[in-house]
Amino acid sequence: MDLDLNSVAMATVVGLGATLTMDLWGLVLKKAFNVPPSNYCLVGRWLIYMLEGVFRHSSIVAAEPRRAECVVGWIAHYLIGVLFAGLLV
Repeated sequence: MDLDLNSVAMATVVGLGATLTMDLWGLVLKKAFNVPPSNYCLVGRWLIYMLEGVFRHSSIVAAEPRRAECVVGWIAHYLIGVLFAGLLV
């Protein structure tokens, strides 16, 4: 597999754009239909707990919050979008 800078750049732009579009659509659903948005802070909490060696929770919502979980969750959200786009490119 030959990865060139153009492919990486394209995957990054497409991934960030698709993820941003998904987030904007979530805002539309919240405003128009009162659909609660995704909580990426919980993704961050889950990832931080995994780094601490805890892989199972009866409820991640009930788990003790972790420092910077929202930042970790949002960064993970956008990185996952870029990785998915990379699979297409």
